[in-house]
Amino acid sequence: MFACRRHVIELPVTSESTATRSSPDRCLMPRHPESLSPTELVFLTERHLGTLTTLSASGRPHSVAIAFTYESGLVRILTNAGSQKVKNVERSGFASVCQIDGRRWLSLEGSAAVHSDEITIGEAVAAYERRYRVPGANPDRVILTISVEHVLGRADIPSR
Repeated sequence: MFACRRHVIELPVTSESTATRSSPDRCLMPRHPESLSPTELVFLTERHLGTLTTLSASGRPHSVAIAFTYESGLVRILTNAGSQKVKNVERSGFASVCQIDGRRWLSLEGSAAVHSDEITIGEAVAAYERRYRVPGANPDRVILTISVEHVLGRADIPSR
């Protein structure tokens, strides 16, 4: 049996079982964003960068370093219209973001969209300023959003 604070999963017992598979402090099953602990929510406000993964036209992963914000189940990324990540999201409608700091990590995945309206851009820029800094002017700015449907990882454990 595999168990953590949120899940209990029956696993076959074999001679190849490892401590990692059966360790009760591991929680790698997809879960809903509402299950994020207060500590995990704080982790998503700390000044870290992340990796955005989208799917290219060939179906291969396209991963890039990004700055992002998270609030109420929504990831926001400031980017340029016409960038590869924008093209990929417009084509597939899916993306994921992963943030890591030592042993703490979270991956947020879900439906993705691109927005160019002034209200969405203004809200995203304000959130970006709160987490990072004032971004430079960019007349080609668009906002990539991910409506988080699944969360993987743990960020409510101490860093080493």
